[in-house]
Amino acid sequence: MDLTILILLTLATQSFAANNQVQNQSTSSCGSVVALSEELCDKKVQLNKLLCENQIKAQRESEEQQKQICEQRIQQVNQQCRDNATKSATYEKTVSASVSRELQSLHPGSKYFISTEKLSWHFAVKFCKSNGMELASIETEAENRALLRTISQQYYYWISGTILGSNNRKFYWAGTGQDIEGFKFFSRGEPNNQGGNENCLNFKPSGGSHIWNDSPCESPIRFICELELN
Repeated sequence: MDLTILILLTLATQSFAANNQVQNQSTSSCGSVVALSEELCDKKVQLNKLLCENQIKAQRESEEQQKQICEQRIQQVNQQCRDNATKSATYEKTVSASVSRELQSLHPGSKYFISTEKLSWHFAVKFCKSNGMELASIETEAENRALLRTISQQYYYWISGTILGSNNRKFYWAGTGQDIEGFKFFSRGEPNNQGGNENCLNFKPSGGSHIWNDSPCESPIRFICELELN
């Protein structure tokens, strides 16, 4: 065979082989790109799915928290209702029906029983306590006005002020144990302990109304009981 022809055949064979190799490489590269694209797409789908699941979970947790808050509020209201019912039941057991019917809501935080019966200060204390109450302790001007509008102008009424047991003869409210300080409603010159035995306080008729006055505790007069609601 002619040398020239042989060389040409050899070059042609090499060219054909090279061409095939390039085509194979191109096909392989294209396949890799496609595979990579599919993998990225799958991961994107998984990521979106995970995000959706997290959003749903967060929403459910928020709804669960709201539900718990609502349940707690319901429990608090129910507990308050039970407490009020217990207080009411205790009150009904303590205060007799006849006294209960006479209680008046004259001032916020308390109810009052205004007697028509006359007792000494000590027996008035006993009556109030036996019915779950105390002799009235008048600690504010508003409370004082509320009682003055209600009690009869012609009668004396015991309240819980006293100096019994006080070493310094300082008046205090037996119903609360607090010293009588701040608001006071004595007339001029009172309390004066006239006769040396005026140890208890009452409402005394004066000028179409009443003032505070000290009197002998043994005097039988009307009285005011107080039931604190707080």
